[in-house]
Amino acid sequence: MWTAIAIGLVLGVACVAGYPAAVLSLMRFRLRQACKLQESTVTVDGMRWSYLIGGQGPTLVLLPGLGGNKYQWGLPFLRLAAHHRVIALDLPGGGGTSGRMDLDCTPERLANHVARVLDRLGVQSFTLIGASIGGYVAGHLAAQCGSRVETLVLMNPAGLTADEHTPVVASFLTSGRHPFSYSSVAEMDALYEVLFNKPPSMPMALKRYLARRNEKYIEDREMLLHGLRRAGLGGLSAALSGFHGRVLLIWGRDDKLLHGASVSALVKAAPHSQVVEVRDCGHLPYMERPDICIREVTRFLNAA
Repeated sequence: MWTAIAIGLVLGVACVAGYPAAVLSLMRFRLRQACKLQESTVTVDGMRWSYLIGGQGPTLVLLPGLGGNKYQWGLPFLRLAAHHRVIALDLPGGGGTSGRMDLDCTPERLANHVARVLDRLGVQSFTLIGASIGGYVAGHLAAQCGSRVETLVLMNPAGLTADEHTPVVASFLTSGRHPFSYSSVAEMDALYEVLFNKPPSMPMALKRYLARRNEKYIEDREMLLHGLRRAGLGGLSAALSGFHGRVLLIWGRDDKLLHGASVSALVKAAPHSQVVEVRDCGHLPYMERPDICIREVTRFLNAA
């Protein structure tokens, strides 16, 4: 216990002292160690894809939202590697995946790339867990891979046909403006207000570091969002209509990015789906309420 306390104190002092990169590196090392995961890369379609992999058993593929990364799933989800083979993949626009993307990188085309990554890794049958745009991609991937995808877990996914939009999405659809390409602490804070019901507290040194680091992802995010805007926000509904496996939707009820009408849109597209709505939770339930999410996901997987 005292070792954990000492490490916590060192991390806190290091972050306050202005060494957030070292703090994040150590935290990620500890996370990999705790979950017995390895970080690796594979080059597919001219891009270097970064991922975490480990564990034995049925394969789980985790796809984060725009700007997210493989580590943001945190201990609750990554330690599923105790009973599964876990592959947590970085999508372009966040994390370690890099390379020149297609100019027309829609969620469907991104799913094509991910399918080839999984083929290269020798993945046969698998369960998909996707959040936000990662959920949009997961839906297309499930439709493309058919019976290879055993079950599908979506957390506040983009891409559902809805009669109403939040002000953020309405502005994006009409003008292309969005809060994801931030480069200052103030802009990052504004994005977090959209993504979370209660934004996480963090030291200012860490905020400055994250805002600076985000600048290298801006071009990729702009391309992804351009593709999303061109593809429209109804593609997931169409993809799900052709998927006949089990579907679990976890929805943060206080989402300020995607309208709650998306829930009924998913049920309409996939009448066989199960829905869990999480109170006091925003757009990223796996980060804001991991306890509820991992409980529901575990229950869903065990019921297969």
